[in-house]
Amino acid sequence: MANEELATAIRQVKSGKEFHFAMIAKSGNIQLTMEKRKIGGEAIALMKKASGGGPLLRDTCVMEDGTLFFMTSASASDAIASQLKKMIKEETGLTVNCGFRASAAADDDEEVESQDEAPSPAQAAPAKTSTPAPAKATPAGPAPTPAAPEPAPLSKRTLMVEFADLVKANAAKMKDQPEVAKLVRAIKAALDADKLADATTLIAALKRMVG
Repeated sequence: MANEELATAIRQVKSGKEFHFAMIAKSGNIQLTMEKRKIGGEAIALMKKASGGGPLLRDTCVMEDGTLFFMTSASASDAIASQLKKMIKEETGLTVNCGFRASAAADDDEEVESQDEAPSPAQAAPAKTSTPAPAKATPAGPAPTPAAPEPAPLSKRTLMVEFADLVKANAAKMKDQPEVAKLVRAIKAALDADKLADATTLIAALKRMVG
């Protein structure tokens, strides 16, 4: 029996609508679910049971030039993409080229924790102000060097690509160093909220942290 739900989802993605996906990328037994909303744990548990377990990929997907791209922060081989194309053909009758593309969203195989755990600079409580006392007269000296202006925040796409590269290059440190993982979650939250200035500052901090 054809998988009409999957076929309908693929057609809607092709028409330009955004869909979320969850996939068990197990060679020889790929499980794929596509929905308009972020896919919950119950559906993922069923997929894991049907596949017998395997790497979980989860994010959004887009259709470009006839290829269905699955955005993911994890690596996936061309062999998996080829098997995915075959599975979609068998279950829906649709012939769709498949591929994987790097994403800044680090949702793979875990739930993203609340942004409250790592507040961005914009969320910090403002410092209390008071009326300054009159300054005492001092001998004239050389004028202080003005501080260099802060760089303007980069575009969201540029920041997401830079962030994705950092996440990929420092995956081991994210596992071994909780403070690195915590900063990564804060950057993702800032990007999701379109707080590009905060994201720029946090990405610079991440670069310093990982060396």
